Amino acid sequence: MRPAQALLSILLTCLCACTSERERGLYVATDGDDRNPGTRARPLKTLEGARDALRAARRAGARQEPVCVTLRGGEYAVGETLTFGADDGGAPGQEVVYRAAAGERVSLLGAAVVPAGAFRACTERERAACISPEARRHLVALELRPLGIKHARRWGDVVEDGKLELLELYADGQRMPLARYPNEGFLHMKRVVESGSKGGPPGRFAYEDDRHARWTNAVARGLWFKGFWRVPWQSEYVRVQALDTARREVTQAAAVSGGIGSKYHRPHGSGQEPYLAVNMLEELDQPGEWCVDFSSQTLYFWPPADLASSRILLADRAEPLVRFDGASHMALEGVSLEGRLGNAVEVSGGEAVRVAGCEISNVGRDGVVVRGGRRHRVAGCVIHDVGAQGVYADGGVRATLEPAGHLIENNHIYRFARTRRIYAGGINLGYGSSYGANPDCVGITVRHNRVHDTPHVGVLYGGNNHLLEYNEVFHVALESNDMGGFYTVNDWTSRGNVLRHNFVHSSPHAEGIYCDDGDSGDTIVGNAFYGLSTGVFIGGGRDNIVSNNVAISCARALFLDARGVSRNYTLANARMVARVTSVNPERPPWSEAYPALAKLLTFQPPLPVGTAFIDNRAVNCKKTLDLSGDKKNFAYNLFERNREETAAGLDTLEAARAFLREKTQVPVDRIGLCRKAGE
Repeated sequence: MRPAQALLSILLTCLCACTSERERGLYVATDGDDRNPGTRARPLKTLEGARDALRAARRAGARQEPVCVTLRGGEYAVGETLTFGADDGGAPGQEVVYRAAAGERVSLLGAAVVPAGAFRACTERERAACISPEARRHLVALELRPLGIKHARRWGDVVEDGKLELLELYADGQRMPLARYPNEGFLHMKRVVESGSKGGPPGRFAYEDDRHARWTNAVARGLWFKGFWRVPWQSEYVRVQALDTARREVTQAAAVSGGIGSKYHRPHGSGQEPYLAVNMLEELDQPGEWCVDFSSQTLYFWPPADLASSRILLADRAEPLVRFDGASHMALEGVSLEGRLGNAVEVSGGEAVRVAGCEISNVGRDGVVVRGGRRHRVAGCVIHDVGAQGVYADGGVRATLEPAGHLIENNHIYRFARTRRIYAGGINLGYGSSYGANPDCVGITVRHNRVHDTPHVGVLYGGNNHLLEYNEVFHVALESNDMGGFYTVNDWTSRGNVLRHNFVHSSPHAEGIYCDDGDSGDTIVGNAFYGLSTGVFIGGGRDNIVSNNVAISCARALFLDARGVSRNYTLANARMVARVTSVNPERPPWSEAYPALAKLLTFQPPLPVGTAFIDNRAVNCKKTLDLSGDKKNFAYNLFERNREETAAGLDTLEAARAFLREKTQVPVDRIGLCRKAGE
């Protein structure tokens, strides 16, 4: 049994409602037939067949009652999206559940299986392009045109992180890495020669690594560098226009937003701006790597094992595997979903749809996406090796503060943001432009999740009145910085969120809970932080209450600045003011929920008014409370009983856990994944 599958037996907590003697059931098996009646002895063959059989029964006047569709073990190929609509769901107490048979592995596969015979031997010319002599011996080629592949077109001159359209390749259940140099880490620019600007000349920089001299032939085919060209939270793929080995300079084909070179070290940069070369036949130099020649539509691959005994998949479909569109009172339980270029599961509208006890892996975008609707639940799932986010959710009504009531609970989410490296959270509550700017997002609960191993952010949130509790987040900001285990940004009105009893640890380049650029009105209480840059970081926001938190072995326990003074948080800041006036802060329900908001525009908008740091503990931290800026800017805040302590033997995570357990009120043993329902 795979480790992720073993975890599912722990994570699946009171998720199946199909136990009533009144239930009417259907069975589906890979050796069934959709002309069968769907009994255990004569099962249907496909999930679509079961769905359509239930539709036909309802049209014939069948009585509404709970229904279980039991999926027998095996692999079910999903071509077109499996879609459930308003007519496919149940009613309160009459849920329609599609679930894996007990003890049997059910896989919904959205990728195409490529037989070993489809690969051909490479020509001598193709092999000669590889720098690695070892790779030349193993290199094989796959012609993509006969397969009808859509996502292998030539990239643009500049492509933002997360917007790259390229198929995915899997071998024996593992995502294969796109060829790159270096194989780990980054190159660094030596010096910016021309920063470039939109509508003006492209960027040009001097390089250091001699390897560039071996890539001159790649420029004509198409050579792209991916880099953090300006700041560590903005990343683009940029085509190389010219590579001058005499001058040791790279000229980009187009300018990136803001130009190249650290914005803090203009005009020549810091000499530390990171970048790497991607999708190069020259640098296909280790088992598992692959690349695509866009002009010939040829995929080159170094198989990590013998092709004849390997299972090779190509994911090229951008639509989801499963979609619930306006469906209500339905569930998908205990199945594995894998092999899709798009999302695994999408839920839009409707009410009380559950995705429970599922394993989601090897998809190019998000694991589960919940758009609107009410009281949807993502619970007990293992979500890993996804291209972007683990779970995204929005919903509710911002104008009235009506909650969505969604629940994201007891999920193990790790190794996400594999291709979209920036702003792709393990969990995201309505943040950013993933599915439209500033969607309504009110009243979602996120609890008992374990989120870890990602290049950037752990949990993103925006909107109002969310409860984020008992979550464990670690190994975040592995590739970037200026980011948090929990992160929100840039909104005076994103209020009423409560973050309590979470544990963020083992991420030295990350902040624990990060309310950035004016974000306001959160309650941050009873959390623990270990081995971070900062425990709680408030970037100029107002009315944030930070109390009874414990930071251990962090560079800083607590941070607050008054950046609104320098960044124009005034009535002239049209964007931030518009967010306030759009919600009628002087009228119910906003005036009742957030009385301080009505006063914001008339009393010192640039200052972090109303923020309180009370009864927090800093243990073995270099700094307890860091107030950045002129001290007069903090006159309208409260700082009381924040304690600075030292303790021996806290140099390991387990020692920190023991300290929290024995010396603090943080319920560390209840944080993270539950083992039983109700924990």
